[in-house]
Amino acid sequence: HRDLHSFPTRRSSDLIHALGVERGRELLERVGYVQGARDAELIRRRWPQGPAHLHNAAGPLLHQLEGFTKVRTLRTITDDPTAHGEFLWLDSVEADEHLAAFGVAQAPCCWMLSAYGTGFASTMFGRVLVFREVECRAMGAPHCRVIARPRHEWGDSGQGFAAFDVERAAGPTRGGARRARPAGEDRK
Repeated sequence: HRDLHSFPTRRSSDLIHALGVERGRELLERVGYVQGARDAELIRRRWPQGPAHLHNAAGPLLHQLEGFTKVRTLRTITDDPTAHGEFLWLDSVEADEHLAAFGVAQAPCCWMLSAYGTGFASTMFGRVLVFREVECRAMGAPHCRVIARPRHEWGDSGQGFAAFDVERAAGPTRGGARRARPAGEDRK
């Protein structure tokens, strides 16, 4: 699955120019979501009885090791179904790319990183947790700030991953991980 990790974030501006903002965003979200879900599956396979703090730390640590952003965890996601998470992204490559290609953004633009968090946490915890960027360095904030909540708590703003059936991808239980699949992909 490492081919997804080499997807060049610095080329997101090329995607946006070629496909337009909405289609470019959708593609970046698809890549990020699958990458996050697959990383969570890898952690669960390698350390199935691992302590909760390992599972919580793995996503942010992988983000850092892969060079996408430095993560500071403000609130850790727990097994409690009402739990929320909160993270700071320092030096987001998506924010850097946006600033270099388009200048200051009017809205948060770390789409692949947000989708990665959604895919990772939803797969790891077996429930749909949507990551939303509420502050973005590309908009002039000092850092990117992200909140993770169950999708139903976001209301209409909890939508946005149209390429995936995130409920199906998250699986029914924490122990029942499934590979994220694009909507409409045939099961074999």
